[in-house]
Amino acid sequence: MKPALFNYSRLLVAAVLLVAMSSISLSGSSVRVFDNNETPLAIDDAPIFGSKWRLTHIVSVAVKTTKPYIQLDGALKRFSGDGGCNRMSGGAEVTGRTVKFSRIMSTKRACADAKLQQVENDFLSGLERASSFFIRGDVMRLYAAGLAVLTFKADSVRIPGKTAKRILRPNSLCGTDEQIIFSCRLKRPVKIVSLCASPDLQREQGYLQYRFGLPGRIELEYPEGQQGTQQRFEYTHYFRYQVDLTEINFSIEGNRYQIFDAYNGEEKPRVIQYGVTVTPPTRESVSYHCRTKPKADYSKLDEVLREN
Repeated sequence: MKPALFNYSRLLVAAVLLVAMSSISLSGSSVRVFDNNETPLAIDDAPIFGSKWRLTHIVSVAVKTTKPYIQLDGALKRFSGDGGCNRMSGGAEVTGRTVKFSRIMSTKRACADAKLQQVENDFLSGLERASSFFIRGDVMRLYAAGLAVLTFKADSVRIPGKTAKRILRPNSLCGTDEQIIFSCRLKRPVKIVSLCASPDLQREQGYLQYRFGLPGRIELEYPEGQQGTQQRFEYTHYFRYQVDLTEINFSIEGNRYQIFDAYNGEEKPRVIQYGVTVTPPTRESVSYHCRTKPKADYSKLDEVLREN
């Protein structure tokens, strides 16, 4: 259970892995770009769930009508919208950056305008083909085989109980309206890892989310949604004289993550380590260590998370 010691020879591997990590994410999660400083900043990327996504482009061709849109419901795993002539709905499964629209149904009204009919046909075809998404600010793109087939702009956001903006605590990716379970700046790469929780966190209430990146550039947020998050994490705390080890574990698409907070006074010299270890399915583990002692409060985890 002792965390792996940092190995500088793995820095190149770590850099490659971080690029791969940036392509993994979840629900209001998105790659965001803003500056790296110590002041609280606003996050204003629209979440995939709850936003009303207005179709603006099919491949690279601008859509001349503002009527086509979709809206995704994460709890029901469904979407609804308008193709321009007909109402439509169906299943919508979102996992990380992947998305799958299924069982798409629409009303059968004929379009009076042939161009509008073509837009609707291409819109439906793009949804059927889409396999991944990317959100930046209020723009979302759906991709099929690496090609952006549909582009949307969020024209309204509905998130029950919160606004679309989150003001961050200094040196953290947790909002001022959230609890910090664990948060620190890493030595290398210069990123922040944070485990954030809602103020009402309990076993069957609230949420827990892991975030990696920088203020304004959150590269990984897990889980995407805020329902049933507690079941995604495992917690271990081992304590005896001169030894205090805390681990929080979870997995994303086969990659095993372990937040560690370790003190071992029995070792000579004593070992004090904080950070996160990532273990890919077929490669060696890579550990990222905190630059300084993290902000941490594990007091609720005994009651909230299952033990590993």
